[in-house]
Amino acid sequence: MPGETYESDIRARKRIAGSIIYTAQIRLIREGAQVYQESQTFARKLAARHGAVRSIVMQ
Repeated sequence: MPGETYESDIRARKRIAGSIIYTAQIRLIREGAQVYQESQTFARKLAARHGAVRSIVMQ
């Protein structure tokens, strides 16, 4: 759709136990306004990347 863009990022966070988890977040921006946001947490960075891409493709 014209005027529609997706943004995604992956953030790392350390748990109290010391392990690192990754949160993939995607945003749909239509005509300059954010109209949709989704995030999901993963144990591995590669899984977070694939999760973000899969979410964008499924839209």
